[in-house]
Amino acid sequence: MNWSFDRVMTPTRKLMVAACLLAALFYGEVIDFTTLGQLITHPIVVFQIVVIVIFALILSGLRWFLLLSCQGIHVSALKSIQILFITVFFSIFLPGGFLTSDALRTAYAIQEAPDQRTAATWSIFFDRMIGVYAQFMLCFIFSLFYLDAIMRHLPLQLLGIFATAITFGLPIAAFVFLRFSHTPWGRWVLSNVKSTQMRWILDRLVHAVDLYKKTPKRMALVLFLAVFNHILTIACILVIVVSSDIGTLTESDYALVTLWSTAANALPITPGGLGVGEGSFDQIARLLETIPSTTGYGTIFLVFRIVSSMALLPGFVFYLIYHRDIKATLNASNVAPP
Repeated sequence: MNWSFDRVMTPTRKLMVAACLLAALFYGEVIDFTTLGQLITHPIVVFQIVVIVIFALILSGLRWFLLLSCQGIHVSALKSIQILFITVFFSIFLPGGFLTSDALRTAYAIQEAPDQRTAATWSIFFDRMIGVYAQFMLCFIFSLFYLDAIMRHLPLQLLGIFATAITFGLPIAAFVFLRFSHTPWGRWVLSNVKSTQMRWILDRLVHAVDLYKKTPKRMALVLFLAVFNHILTIACILVIVVSSDIGTLTESDYALVTLWSTAANALPITPGGLGVGEGSFDQIARLLETIPSTTGYGTIFLVFRIVSSMALLPGFVFYLIYHRDIKATLNASNVAPP
């Protein structure tokens, strides 16, 4: 009973935090509901963002398909895209943000490849890590053009240090792991892990990394798609800015603000990062302003959140199609042979 109560209360608490954050942002003039209403009913804004987000999700599905195929997991590109749409759609309504989305995707991947469940799970992990790495790499690159602003503000300095650490630290860590895992000492350490399950998981991790290492061109394409996905997110923000003429920032300013705020939005503090993304977008934008304004920058991110959610509706259609196909397959397998 307590377990069920906790499961209900955790999402409820997160919804309450999100509601409080949105209320605070409204009263703090971070969000302008008049501008919000105008933009989410602007047909050109809605159409352009929906098209961009759908295209970005298709590319994300193809990126995951490439990672699956590198490990010899036979899931079609169409099925990979279908599963991605389904899991992203349902993650809107469930707490946990990207963690929920990845957990759902893992369940679908295991259903598609039951004999390769560990490899399928690792493909989702690497897909997420490559996406995160691409985001922080772009943050690092854009930060190089804002060194003066970064040096004036401690929060930006901390963000810059973090982006630098991820950009260089993650490849170094991967290189060290690869070299270490194939040394006699590394094999001895892995073989002496007490938990049989953990030893198996680590062994599959080493195997997955080895397979990815053998396909450098394909992995370069995966990284490129991840970078391009973040650029498409920036494009969505610029569509809103151009249509509304909000604020005093330049296009490149909004690029850096978007990258950092979407990273903050991924934190599982509230459902879907509601309120967190808007607040961080506003705060970072104000730090980059050269001409102070009273603009509610959080409005931009909230418009993006609402309109991009419309682009996820095909996920429900894919869900119905997917489960119809599963039922048809099960019914066919239960038919007695003539």
